[in-house]
Amino acid sequence: SPHSYGIAYSSDDALDRYIWDQQIFLRRHRIGRSDDPRPYTGHSFRDWWGEYGEEHPEWFQILPSGELAEEWRSRFGSVYGVGSVPEGGWADHRGPAPGRGARHVSMCVSNTELQREIVNRWQERREEDPEAAVRLSLGESDIRALCTCDDCRALDAPQPDPEEYEKLPGYIKRAYFPHDAGRRYALFWKNVYEKAAEIDPDVIVTAFAYLNYFVPPEDVELNPNIVVSVCPWGGWWFPRLPDEQVWLREQWKGWAETGATLYYRPNYLTGLGSAPHVVARQMAEELRYFYLNGAIATDFDRLGGQWAANSTTLYLVSRFHARPDKATEELLDEFYTAFGPAALQVKAYFDFWESHTTSNRAVHGFGGVNHVYNDRVHEFFPPEAYDRAEGILNRAYERASQSDDERYALRVDFLQKGLKHARKITELARLFADDKTSEERIAEAVKDLVAFRRKTEHLHIANFAKAGYYELRPWGDRFDYDSLDFDFDR
Repeated sequence: SPHSYGIAYSSDDALDRYIWDQQIFLRRHRIGRSDDPRPYTGHSFRDWWGEYGEEHPEWFQILPSGELAEEWRSRFGSVYGVGSVPEGGWADHRGPAPGRGARHVSMCVSNTELQREIVNRWQERREEDPEAAVRLSLGESDIRALCTCDDCRALDAPQPDPEEYEKLPGYIKRAYFPHDAGRRYALFWKNVYEKAAEIDPDVIVTAFAYLNYFVPPEDVELNPNIVVSVCPWGGWWFPRLPDEQVWLREQWKGWAETGATLYYRPNYLTGLGSAPHVVARQMAEELRYFYLNGAIATDFDRLGGQWAANSTTLYLVSRFHARPDKATEELLDEFYTAFGPAALQVKAYFDFWESHTTSNRAVHGFGGVNHVYNDRVHEFFPPEAYDRAEGILNRAYERASQSDDERYALRVDFLQKGLKHARKITELARLFADDKTSEERIAEAVKDLVAFRRKTEHLHIANFAKAGYYELRPWGDRFDYDSLDFDFDR
C-alpha cells in the first residue's frame, strides 16, 4: 500500500479515516453497488487458462501467423496483450502470447464446446445455491479480442482494408485495432444466453463492450436480459473534441438498438491526475446522454479522489446520481452557492481551469491513466497558469472572509490547499523530467510534499494514497523513496 512508503498518509488509521468518510459521501449520493447482480460484469476468464489450457487449448485465442501476422507487424507493431509480433507470427499457437501471464488471454468465442462449458459451470452454481440470483458473466479478461481462427473471423463484420484503416480518425482506429470484433462477441453473448435460457428463461447474462469489441453490430438482435457494460477505453479521455463525443454516442445508440440492456462503465476518473484537470461539463453531459438513452446503472472505475483540485467534476458526477433531472448548470450553481459571497469568484476559478484543460486538448497525450499522465503534467499546467488560478482564489478568500459565517472562508481554504497540493506534484514532475535535477533537490521536494500532506490529511483534500501510488509508478525508477526518513514534523 502506498502509505507504507511514507509519501501518502502518516498511518493506517489516517488512511482508514479517509476511506470511511469517502464511503459515507458516496452512499449519500446513491453511489455504491447494491444487492442486485444485474449490472455487474467482471473479468470472467482470468483463471481459465490455468484450469483448462492443457486439456482444452482450443477454447483460447489462436494468434496470427503467415500473411496475417505480417499485416499485424506492419500496421500495428505491438498489440495490447501481445507485444511485438515476431516475423512470421505464431504458427498454430493457442493461449497467451509467449512472455505474457496466463491470465492475459482472450477466448475463442466461436467454439461451441466453450459455450457449453460456460453454461455448465453456471448451472452448477445455481444447483449449489438455488435461492441465489446467479448471473452469467461473459466479461473478457481485460484484453483485446485476439483470436484469429477462421470460425471467429467469420463472425466479424466486414473489416476496413489497410488503406481504409489508415484514413480513419485516430479515435475510431482504436476500435479496429487489430480488428473489429464487436459482431463476434455479440453473437457469442447471444449463443450463450440462448443455451442458458433453455434452463432458466430469466437468466441474466452480463458482458463488456470494450476495446476492439466496442463497435456494435448492425444485424444482431439481443435480448434485454443480456446486460452490456459499455466501457470506452483506449484513449477516450476528457477533454474531447466534438466529433469524438458524437462517435461515442453513436456506438451507445447502436448497442441500444440491438435490444440489449446497457449500463455505463467508464474509466475516466483514472485519468484526472492530481492537477486541476477540470472536465466537469463534458463528463456530466455524456453521463446525462447515456442516462436519458437507457443506462440502468453506472460503474465508475478508480475514483482518484481529487476533491479539492477537481471539485466541480466530481461534484457533478456524484450529484447527478441523486438528481439526474437537474441540468448541468443548475447543479454547478448549487455547488457555487456553498461558497456564499465568494460564489462568483469560485465559479471563475473552475471556469478558468476548465477552459485551460479544454483548450489544451490539441496537446498530444493530454489525459490518460495517471502513471502516464504524471510524466507530462508539468507541460500541461505551467507555473503561470497556477499563478493566475491562485490570484482568483485569493480574491475568493477575501470575499468569503467578509462574511460572518466562517464556513465560506473554510471552504475556499479547502480549494486553496488543493491547489497547493496540485502545484507541488506538478513541480515534482518538472524536477523528475529534467535529467540534470540532483537527487538532493528531488528529496527536498518529496519531503516538502509529504510534510504538506501530513498537515492536511485530516481535511481530505485528495486521496493521498491514490496520488502516492501514481507518483511511485512513473517516478519510482528515478528515486528511492525508502531512502528518506519521513518521521518528521514541519
